[in-house]
Amino acid sequence: MNKFIKKLKLRKRKVLITIMAVLFLLTFFVSLLTLSFRPSNRLLSFNVRYGTLERAVSTTQTFVLDFSRPINAIHKKDLANYIVFYPSVPANYQLNGEKIIITTTSLLTQGESYSVSVRKGLTDIYGFNLASGYELKFKTVKPEYLFTKFDEGTAKLFWATVGENNGIIVPESDYIREYVSYLANSEIIFTTQEEENSPTKLNIYNTQTAQLNRIDLKENLLLSSLQVNRFGDIFFLGQEPFSGDENGNSDATRLPAIYRYDRNKRNLRAVPFLDKFQDSLFNFRLTPDGNSLILQQYNYTWSIISLLDGQTSILPSLQDLSNITTDGNTYAATIVDPNTETFSPRVQVVQKDKPIFVSDTSGYRIEPTLSRDGKIFATSIKTKDLPAAEGQFSVEIYRLNTSKTEDAAMYEKTQLLGSTNYSIELPQLSSTGQYLAVEVVDLADLDVSDNAVRRYLNPGKVASATTVIYTAGSRGGYEQMVVIDGATNLMWLE
Repeated sequence: MNKFIKKLKLRKRKVLITIMAVLFLLTFFVSLLTLSFRPSNRLLSFNVRYGTLERAVSTTQTFVLDFSRPINAIHKKDLANYIVFYPSVPANYQLNGEKIIITTTSLLTQGESYSVSVRKGLTDIYGFNLASGYELKFKTVKPEYLFTKFDEGTAKLFWATVGENNGIIVPESDYIREYVSYLANSEIIFTTQEEENSPTKLNIYNTQTAQLNRIDLKENLLLSSLQVNRFGDIFFLGQEPFSGDENGNSDATRLPAIYRYDRNKRNLRAVPFLDKFQDSLFNFRLTPDGNSLILQQYNYTWSIISLLDGQTSILPSLQDLSNITTDGNTYAATIVDPNTETFSPRVQVVQKDKPIFVSDTSGYRIEPTLSRDGKIFATSIKTKDLPAAEGQFSVEIYRLNTSKTEDAAMYEKTQLLGSTNYSIELPQLSSTGQYLAVEVVDLADLDVSDNAVRRYLNPGKVASATTVIYTAGSRGGYEQMVVIDGATNLMWLE
């Protein structure tokens, strides 16, 4: 009896083992069958944080690769072996399920074409390779424009590339005042000033190396009209504030002087030959070759002074001198007649000291901007007087018509950017004329903005303007491209 019971138990055990073995084999074969019909892991998308793959900003970038299945955790420490940049890019790799996040640890090279190889040996959580390897591409661009906007309560400087509406903050640019660019070194040169009469700080930021250099100048020097020549030397109008004059006026200042900061010698000195202009000096510009200064005086007189020998020539009565063409022979300007009682400025384009276009007297025009080849210019024109502001403006666009005779106007108006609810002003043409930036201000906000002729942001006021960038369309007109909320004072870097 006992033997029978033992045999029965042994038989049951064998049956159970057999059943378990069969179930295991069935599960194994079902798994194989299921996996054999499961689609291979694929790369779904490849994205860049700043810009687009065709126009990536050359900064420390973040790239995201998104796959159809989670990546095997065994690759946490060797992702760089399976995702390879060329040219080589030092970076940190992070695995997050289906995503691989790559953050570069150095700046990308400006204007460079990159390729990214994703190798087939990268496995998913089931141990299977990718369906195939991938060859991805992206291209970096240089910063193409600067603008200012309020961030956390203070005005700051941003740089961006065309097509972007956010931009990247320039470090230590709180309380930004003025800025220029030295493209040869990929530098942004800017001044900051925390309070109206506090010393102005001069800064140089390299967008390629992310290095910021603060230059120590004369103590308490107030800077304005920042300029840079083709050698990288920095020019500015400088004033030293008094603690008070004989009449007790604490706001009195010394007469201004134009200073030059020599990069190589690292010294600051006043520009010579300017003593006779000091009593009336108001503003200045550099000529494109960097060899001469164009001085603006309070009596609407402009003078060109050679930095080489001090030779002087006089320009016509102008209110504002705008862009100068690459060859230095053509410029756009606002003109006024200082002898008239009514202030109604016009714009003109001058070539080799001869006006080739002068607007009519029917409108109040200011802020002309000229492309570097002289073929396109734009200007603000007042369309409506307003009691609490400079006025409501539109933007006129003119193009050079080479078929005209010398006796006829060589520029023809081709487009008007206007609105009944907004003031459109401060046009800025890119050097090629491909892009046009304007500022758009709601009529209700004009009384809190330094409307139409503002030069700096007021740190105590939140700017209400919006910058809109237009691109030249196929039919010759400008078409809206990008809107940057809260941005003002756009400067092209081309």
